[in-house]
Parts: sequence; C-alpha cells; structure tokens
Amino acid sequence: MKSFWRFLLILLLALLLALSLVIIEKETSVFSKGAAALSGSRPAASVSSSSAAVSHSSSVSSGGEGSQATAHDAALLPVDASGQLAKENPVRTPENTGENESFPADFYPYRTMLSEKGKKVYNQVFANAQALNDSFYLVSSLPPDELETVFSAVLFDHPELFWLDSSYQYEYTAQGEAVSMTLSFNSTADHIAAAQAKFDAALKALIDGAGALATAVEREQYVHDYLLDQVEYDLDSALNQSAYSALVNGRSVCAGYSRAFQLAMTRLGVPCYYCVGDSGGSHAWNMIRLDTGYYHIDVSWDDPVGNPSGTRHYQYFNLTDAEISVDHTRTRLSQYLPACDGPSLLQQAPSGLETYAGLGFTEADILYSLDDYYAACRKALNREGLGEHTFFFLLSDQFLLDDVYTSVKKEDYAAGYLNDVMADLELNGCSYQLQIKAQELDNGYYRLTQKVVLEEAVEKRSE
Repeated sequence: MKSFWRFLLILLLALLLALSLVIIEKETSVFSKGAAALSGSRPAASVSSSSAAVSHSSSVSSGGEGSQATAHDAALLPVDASGQLAKENPVRTPENTGENESFPADFYPYRTMLSEKGKKVYNQVFANAQALNDSFYLVSSLPPDELETVFSAVLFDHPELFWLDSSYQYEYTAQGEAVSMTLSFNSTADHIAAAQAKFDAALKALIDGAGALATAVEREQYVHDYLLDQVEYDLDSALNQSAYSALVNGRSVCAGYSRAFQLAMTRLGVPCYYCVGDSGGSHAWNMIRLDTGYYHIDVSWDDPVGNPSGTRHYQYFNLTDAEISVDHTRTRLSQYLPACDGPSLLQQAPSGLETYAGLGFTEADILYSLDDYYAACRKALNREGLGEHTFFFLLSDQFLLDDVYTSVKKEDYAAGYLNDVMADLELNGCSYQLQIKAQELDNGYYRLTQKVVLEEAVEKRSE
C-alpha cells in the first residue's frame, strides 16, 4: 500500500515538473518576441555635429539627418520587401531586361558588389524602373535576400530615379527562389512629365553654376553650399527619400540631401556615392573621389535645423574614415565602398592653424572693435532670448581679444550690451552667466566661444 502511495506521489511530482517546464517555455517565447520587437525600435541619440555646436538627435527606422540646440532627425527608410508563393506557370518570359545598359564601376560601385546573376537582375530592375513598368518576371531567379541586395544596389546607385520607392513585392517558388517583382512608385509617377521637367530644370541650375568652376573640390564646395542655401531640413517633408524633395521642393532629410548631392557630382563628372550607416541612428551621407583619394561628406549635418541661408559649415566636408568615425559608422553594402584613407583635407593654413573660412566664417563676420563685439552680443541675445546659449564670434586680432577679456573681468559688458538687451526684451531684471574661450586661427584671427545663461530676475515680494 505504501508503494502505491509513493508511486502516486512521484507521478504527481513529475506532472507538476512537466507543467512548470511548459510555462517556462511559454514565458521564454514571449520574452524572445519582446526582444525582437525592441531590436526593431527607433533608436535615438544626440551628437554634436556643426561648428556652432548644434545638437543633432536621430530617430530613424533601421535602414539607411536659429542653429542653436535644435533637433536634426534623420529619416532614412529601409528597403521593405514582401513576398508571396508564385502560381505554377511554365511560360515566364522576362521583358525589358536592360541587357544593353552600361554602368561604369567608377560611378556605380554598388553594382560591382553583385554576383553575375545579380548584375543581370540589377540591369533589369533599373530598366523597368526607368520605364515606369512596375511588374515583371526576373531574367534570373534569385533567393529573396539576394534580390533585396540587388534592389538596394539600384536604389543606392541611381538617385535620378526619384519616383522609385524603397518598397517592392516579389513572387517565389516552392524552392524559395524569387521569380517576379513588383516595384512601387511615389506620387511623382502620376504626373511624371511635369515632375521630370521641374527636376531637370532645378538640376540644370545647380550644374550650370558648379560647372563653371575649374577643380573637383571647387565644384564640390559649390554644390555643398548650394544645398545648404536652398534646402531646409524638414522631417515631415514630402518625398523626402528622393533627390526631388531637395532639388524641387527645397525641404528634405538626410536621404534627400545625399541623393541630390550624389546626382549633381555624378553629372559634373566627379565619382560620388550614396553611403548609409549609423550615427546614433540610421543615416545617409556621401563619399566622393578627389585627386588625393576618397573622402566623406555629410551635407545634411553641415546644415543645422534653422541654419540661415548663406551660413557656411564645413565640419563634415571631406573627412577621412578616421575623422568621421567619431560619430559615423558605415553599414550594409556601404561597408564595401573604398576606404577613405587619403591625406587629411581639414582646412588648415601652412602655419598648422585652422582658417576662419574652414570654420564657416566669412569676411563679413570679422569683429574689429569692442563696439563691434558688443553689437554682435546684443544681436545674438536678442535673437535667442532667455535660456542657455553658445555663440561664436570672429575677432580680428589679439588686441581685441585682450579688450574682451578685460570687459568680462570688469563686467563692463553690462553697460556695453546687457542693459540694452534687458530693454530690448522688456525684462525688469536679469541673471547673466558668461564663460568665454578663445582659439587662435591663422593670420592672427581668434574664434571666441561664448557660453551664456540669461534668466529673468524674479522680484522678491516683501512680507
């Protein structure tokens, strides 16, 4: 009898153990799904990326951007593909194969990364996209992951296809091979003739201006500055994954800036590539080939949110891999683009000191006297108002720098500009904190970094 109860107890314990394992397995499965969902969430980070110490915050999907303390969100959309099982059909005749298309490796590097079958499908995808033919059988079947690589290569190599979206569909066989493809086009495809005319006119205006210059670097700087002047960073801008958004609409994100820059430089005969990677979030910028080697250039990060037209920033202009790696890391196919390991081209004079032009200043920014400095401080504070700010001023020489230091030490700035600012902002009183730091530049100039905190004084009530 005791043996029977012992057996029954053991059986019961075994059942309880099995049940607990099932529960643990279910909970583990739920946790795994949660982790997968987190890995696809939109990351965010903040990095300093302009000569005006602008804070950029990037919040983007995984896949492939006043100037004070403003958000600069990138919005590079990933390639998005969906597939369905193909119906049996013995007759599959590919059309518009693009077999006669020619793509020089110097200007279309992503095609060179593909297999021979992949290159044939690349030609076909390009030809059908160019003809606005959305559905076609593939000239060669490919595994879905290889088809995605091919489509990404077309998207990265061809900014002129401004109507092509980053999503597509495909049919696959029971053996897992993709055999047909359906492309997606944006709204410009609905009125392509008019859209193409606007696009070509905008591109021609840019090319004509840059084309008059002699060297590749001069042309590069012209295109860089043109986009800074003509385009406003806008996360909600229409068609912002295309060059059309930047060149025609004048509002875009990192993808639009980069594709417009790539297309302009290519048309000017300078090899220039679209580069995707991570910069605290998924991001796009460019690589360019100059006489001294390959370099990175990030036009959208040189154009802070609220950057006034005509203001020049060159912090992300022609950087090596080592120089840009502080906050940019290549991903996906862009990992296989050439190394940017040529000599540094950061704008420095023979003295080894930076030039004021390399820091984004122009001759009009030079302050020659203490009165000029006071006027610049008043203008900057009136523009920014209350709060914590950082300003940059260009001083003409060491003598003016000494005058500024003396003014700060003796608090002469109160009469110099702060009392006027209080009147301008209609403040009854204020609290003002000031820190300055100087950087010597070539030819005796100085860049003054001035951090301030301006707060309105709250009058104490008598008891």
